[in-house]
Amino acid sequence: MVTVLILKSLSKSFNIRYPKLHTLTIRYGLIEYEELEPETDPATLISLNPSIKTLELDMANGMVYSDILQSVSKLPNLEKLVLYHPQFHVKENAEIFWRACRNLRKLRIIDPNFDTSWQIPDDLTQFEIRVLGIASGMDALSQLKLISRCPRLERLSWITYMDHGTATQFAQQIAASKLPNLSRLRLDMILGDEEVGMILDGMKSATKLDLSFATFGPRVRLAIKRHFDSLAVLSLHSRHEIPSTLFRDVLCLCPRLESLHGSVIQAKDIVTGGQWACLSLKILQIRIEFDVSEHDDGDIHALIFSQLSRLIKLQALHVGDKPSSRDYKQRGLYFYLEYGLGQLSNLKMLKQLSFIGTIQFLEKEDVEWIITNLTGLTSISGCLHQSTEKANKLRKLLRAKNIGGF
Repeated sequence: MVTVLILKSLSKSFNIRYPKLHTLTIRYGLIEYEELEPETDPATLISLNPSIKTLELDMANGMVYSDILQSVSKLPNLEKLVLYHPQFHVKENAEIFWRACRNLRKLRIIDPNFDTSWQIPDDLTQFEIRVLGIASGMDALSQLKLISRCPRLERLSWITYMDHGTATQFAQQIAASKLPNLSRLRLDMILGDEEVGMILDGMKSATKLDLSFATFGPRVRLAIKRHFDSLAVLSLHSRHEIPSTLFRDVLCLCPRLESLHGSVIQAKDIVTGGQWACLSLKILQIRIEFDVSEHDDGDIHALIFSQLSRLIKLQALHVGDKPSSRDYKQRGLYFYLEYGLGQLSNLKMLKQLSFIGTIQFLEKEDVEWIITNLTGLTSISGCLHQSTEKANKLRKLLRAKNIGGF
């Protein structure tokens, strides 16, 4: 792999031929493209190295896109193309670009600025792309047109804004099995319960779902159950409340789950929901919320610790709020020996522990137990004690054992 950061001091560094160059990343320093010497044109480096399989390129202001695209289109072994901030406004370059993408396996376009001249040619009805990532830029209909021409798509990451009509069209495409191999999906856009339900119904076997700004109502709760046996990664966030019982079902019924990022799960749903099936879980990030009547009940805390104790592959446990909510104090899981902390002694792979935003009153013996038993721990995030003086003493103990965070 070769990474090139273009600076003014690099005058003729691109006249280089590497015998076995497979991965090339080109990033620009704080200069404009017009300031570069002719010999530093990335088209030169690309054209001299036909062995390139992966190309990552930051498209600088003023770049001669036609030369770059011509060089890219002639790479016989190119499988993956990543473009940052492309600004394509010349119609003549459109066909070169899209034809260069036709046989790619992976394409990521980050923050593009495509106008209507960059429409996909009508004769390019099918791309070989298996992994597609689009972040912002391009109008949603153009993005949807590209997606619809990738029938072999296996992974899709789509961050955009679309109106209700376009969202419905996308959901209908998935529901009609236009993307039969799609198993890993990230959508960062506003979607309704019906649209998300259609998408989940259309996917044969989802292994990763990352959905933000969607609505998770009864339609979704029914549709997502079809994927419980296959899900390995799940991240659900919404502008609206997500039912705690949905996360309860995920923890109890997803045996292959390795990562869960959620919003809130009620303590009572953990206690009454049955034994967790997700014994392969490595990352658990979800706020555990207690009712007033439950928070000081040691039996409830002990039962929650009992569920956690079975997750012996766990590497990151975040049961508080997000870091931005550090100053907000809420009722959370007490990490005290008297409340059941000692049940976590077999979590030897745990590296990160976070209870940010929760009220804690850890004592010295609690921290000493953590140091002695959670031997893989590298960071603890959250307020250890409501007394600043006591919290500082506890931090000192942790720092002495190279455990950071706080």
